[in-house]
Amino acid sequence: MAARAALLAIDATYAEVNVGIGPAREPVWRLGIIGSISHARGFAAAVAVRRPVYTGVGIYVEDVVAADSHAALRAIALNECEFDYVRRMTGSLTLDTLLTIAFSAKESLFKAAYPSVGRYFDFSAAQLLKIDIDAGTLAITLTESLSADFERGRICCAGFELLASDVVLTHCVV
Repeated sequence: MAARAALLAIDATYAEVNVGIGPAREPVWRLGIIGSISHARGFAAAVAVRRPVYTGVGIYVEDVVAADSHAALRAIALNECEFDYVRRMTGSLTLDTLLTIAFSAKESLFKAAYPSVGRYFDFSAAQLLKIDIDAGTLAITLTESLSADFERGRICCAGFELLASDVVLTHCVV
């Protein structure tokens, strides 16, 4: 399946950069570069882009959750309104897959925002507005101001792709 995500390439100057690990286990990139790394069950992904062209980039790979994990996922990542929205969606994707996409997109947004925000923040700081299954996109709005770059009301776009029937990749570039 062709990936919808546009992985942004940087010039060969940065082709062999060692990426460090920060105190919160976040990747520490070379000055002027921001990026994201993720992996799950046999899949790995990494992306790096130039700063200041982009404020943040986040990717997240996640196994599709099982039905017995819905309550835990709701308690951690989705409020009742978001869960009801996803539950009412009909189409080619299962509820398990849609919930995973919503969770994973919020994780991608977190990874994109973290370098600017500099701290952990709850999933409640972002509200799922829309999932467009055909386009492979999501719209998420910030419900609180996290930093000068990530203020309350900002709408962030994310994308998703199924790497396998039970593995989701989401990405957010801001």
